[in-house]
Amino acid sequence: IGWEISRDETFSDIAASGQANASAANDYCAKIDARGLAPGRPYFYRFLSASGPSVTGQTRTAPAGAAATLRAALFSCSNFAFGYFHAYAHAAAQDDIDLALHCGDYIYEMALGRYPSEAETVPGRLIEPVRETTTLNEYYQRYAVYHTDASLLELRRRKPLIAIWDDHEIADNAWADGALGHQSNEGNYAERVASARKAYYDWMPIRGGPNTAAYRSFDWGDLARIIVLDTRLAGRSQPYRYSAAQVRALTQGGDAAAAALAEIRAALSNPARSMLGAVQEDWLSRT
Repeated sequence: IGWEISRDETFSDIAASGQANASAANDYCAKIDARGLAPGRPYFYRFLSASGPSVTGQTRTAPAGAAATLRAALFSCSNFAFGYFHAYAHAAAQDDIDLALHCGDYIYEMALGRYPSEAETVPGRLIEPVRETTTLNEYYQRYAVYHTDASLLELRRRKPLIAIWDDHEIADNAWADGALGHQSNEGNYAERVASARKAYYDWMPIRGGPNTAAYRSFDWGDLARIIVLDTRLAGRSQPYRYSAAQVRALTQGGDAAAAALAEIRAALSNPARSMLGAVQEDWLSRT
């Protein structure tokens, strides 16, 4: 397919163009990393194929040097089966919003009828596959279903998007080496993470490949630095889980509760516990 980036909506002033391959290896997602664009200005873009041009997308580049304002739309926890994504369309329609930030749970991996329950599922908002996503093709299917939502398509069409995963792009309560939502009968966890990462990198506007670190930063001129952190896969320790005995002691109160709290505080204050991992923490400190 061909692609074009234009300074005007009629595509009479082309700033960059080229070709890209859409193949099954990337779920037919074509991603272009366009270079050499001017800072701090809007652009229009489209794709070209034998069937004609795609819809026209809009974006803007970050300013360089002095920047007076930055307005962002902030999103998270977007569960398709719970209802329609009206907030995406509302943000897309506001010309004074410069970019969209999605802080995670862009999709939910859960099986149909689990969260939300069957009774809570909005009519017409059925997900595919109906089972929990664990394989690459299943994650691909789930992203494809989410992008049937007109409001999400409009947000992706009209705003540059900075995104990072939370847990549901992988599995419920994911951490570096496991997840509360991953069971032994669901295969190898590392293979599941690899599938989830590849689907994310193929479908989302993020540079690099599935083995690239997801944490990164963006400068909006001299006004702001947006730091995007991976608090799930890069180095998160296994979450601490209260034991049944601790729960009983906390409900009893008195000395038993005090002892249980001391145990919990000692565990949580262990300096070996981490949310970012040493490498990302060092990068954050420098950035």
